[in-house]
This record gives sequence, C-alpha cells and structure tokens, in this order.
Amino acid sequence: MTERLTTGNAGELQYVLPQHEIKSAKRVFTSYWSSPEAMAKEIETWDVNKAWCNSAWEESNSFYGSQSMTEAIKLAREGWPEGVTKASRLVDKIKANNPIQLKKVKYDVVGSFPNVARAISGNPLNMRNPDITRASKRPIVTLLSDICASCKHNASEFLNRAAAVAAIVEQVEAAGYACDVIVFSKSYYGDAINTCSWIQVKNSNQPVDIHRIAFGLGHPAMFRRFIFAEEGYHRLSFHNFFVRAEFRNGGNSRKKRLDREKYVCYTLCTGK
Repeated sequence: MTERLTTGNAGELQYVLPQHEIKSAKRVFTSYWSSPEAMAKEIETWDVNKAWCNSAWEESNSFYGSQSMTEAIKLAREGWPEGVTKASRLVDKIKANNPIQLKKVKYDVVGSFPNVARAISGNPLNMRNPDITRASKRPIVTLLSDICASCKHNASEFLNRAAAVAAIVEQVEAAGYACDVIVFSKSYYGDAINTCSWIQVKNSNQPVDIHRIAFGLGHPAMFRRFIFAEEGYHRLSFHNFFVRAEFRNGGNSRKKRLDREKYVCYTLCTGK
C-alpha cells in the first residue's frame, strides 16, 4: 500500500501538472505552493529541532547562496538584487539582438478618437480606432523550470541559469504570450520514495516582475534551503540523497514540450 502526503496551499495545481508518481513507490510526497513567499511563510513556522535533517538551516553562504534560512526567507519576500541586475542585463542584451517591431498607428478620416496635433495641422487623416488585437486574450504558455541541481554546482551557476530563465520569460511575454511559470524539484530513492515540489512563481495574469521572480526561478536557496527544508522536515519524504528524476519526452532540445502549452526548462544537472 502506498503512503502519500500532499501539502502546500495550491492543491489546484495538481490538475494541470504532469503526473510524477512512480507506480512502484511505497511513499509519495508532493507539495504545491502558490508562490515562493507562501512556501517561505510556512517554513518560517517550522521548528528546526523537529526536522529529521536540518541541513537546510546550516549557515553557509557559498553553498546556499545565503548565510541563513532567515536571509533566504527575506530574499523570497523582498527580492534578489544580484539576480535582478544580472537578469536585467541579459534581457537588454536579448532585446538588442532580437528587436520587436512595434505596430504602426493607422489614421483615417473617421474613427473613435482624434489625434489633436494632426487635426489642428489640417491633416484629414486625424482619427484612429483602438487596436482590438491588443485587447484580445493572449495565448497562455506554461513554463516548467527544474531547479534541482547537483552539489557540484556553485551559487554563481544557479545565478546564471535563473537570470537566463527570467530573461526568456520576459521575451516570451514581449512576443505576445501570457506566461504561467512554475518551478519544480523532483527526486526519488530507488523505487521506494517519490517526491516532487511545485512552486508557482508567476501567474499568467501578472506582469513580468524580475524583482519578484528571479529568486524563485533558481536562487541556490530556493532549492538548497526551501526544498531541502521541506524534504528534511516531513519524514514521509525521508531518503539519504537526492536523485534527479526527469520528465522525459524524447529528443534532446533544451525546451521540451509536454503537451500543447507546457514546456520544461531543464536543470543544471542535465546540461541539455
């Protein structure tokens, strides 16, 4: 009989996300969170002395990218300045290399509202209509970003990847799509234990705010403190080491399609 534990404050995500459970698993742990801030709020209430493994609470800036759990929670709530700076530079570079051409404004002799300067100058083409294509519903794309990584990867590598994914999200939205962005970490221990954590870092109805999403997209503390804390606090998820588990869908592209609307941005571990 399989023992299961599901936690978090966004259980509705289970109906739109891929199935992660291995059929032979004897224990299955799954969590769904509406945001990094929501996860941080829950972790803040935990007593580290009750955790079977307290590695997430250790003080080590080089490995965790933050000196303490308290600092990591502050980053989740207030933003990650270093990541924002780097992501903003990448976004600017991508925009320079891939400029988006703005639509020309079309004027006519009739329309919904006038261009005063044109009307005063005597130009008969001084009326224009609103661009209804901009008001129409944008297609929604769901990006799933795997934040799991080996201990061999240092904090700067996390920073580079998080900044790159944040830049991708901004460019996808600039191209006319609305993005749902969900990060996840999936692991297993043989066929006995199966775990997966899902955290939504951006809803499709929210604007791209790099200050807010950079931390969730891959700051070392997001994985090495928050995910480790979750794994270490709930005994059902007990295992000795993290063993990565991928959502396989054939091919070797960096962005793999799960279905018509969902794409996976792979982790540092695979290098794919």
